[in-house]
Amino acid sequence: MEASPPAEPKTRHRPPQTFDLLSLVVAFKRLEFFAEPLYDAWEMVKYLIRWKAPKCSMLCCIALNVLFLTLTEAGWFILLALFISTPAVLGYLQNCCQEQLTEQALARQKNHSVRREDLQKVKISRQEALVEIKAFLIHLDEMVNKTCSSCEAAYRVLYWEDHSLSVLFYGSLLGMLSIVYLLPLCWVMVLLNSLLFLGNADFYRGVDVFEILWG
Repeated sequence: MEASPPAEPKTRHRPPQTFDLLSLVVAFKRLEFFAEPLYDAWEMVKYLIRWKAPKCSMLCCIALNVLFLTLTEAGWFILLALFISTPAVLGYLQNCCQEQLTEQALARQKNHSVRREDLQKVKISRQEALVEIKAFLIHLDEMVNKTCSSCEAAYRVLYWEDHSLSVLFYGSLLGMLSIVYLLPLCWVMVLLNSLLFLGNADFYRGVDVFEILWG
């Protein structure tokens, strides 16, 4: 008897995957929405570093330097524990006190929930979708151009296409390594903080404003 040929396995035809650009735009909008607290915190840091309010920037610079010089290892541990536990405690208290919220707070919380739900279940017209996609592509093009410019600048430095910048970059790295090796960590943090606040062009503008306010 001749053996029957083995049956060929049945191949399941999967539906072709389609790329939905509108879903990508909606996901990007949701990401922007959830990243708003981080964006606000970054804007506050830039506001202080750029000396928009000279008095607050000076107080912040001095307070951080004093903190770096006076805190011990136990102090840093307590500070980090407070930094980690504060969001958890605030979230727990907010959850426990929902029944005691005022009407204004309830309306703000409802608006927050509706906005988040609208992003999850968005329904817009074709014209609005095209506008959103165009704005997203413009923003994406700006991000890609900035990334390419940064990569090209790093390439020129790393491969010695600009000798002056390469010497400055590698010399700065060696200087930083020497400082980290020779000085205690607290003084390294003080130097970095002072360089961050005082080593930019906005500092001199802030000094002029500070002299005008006190002059």
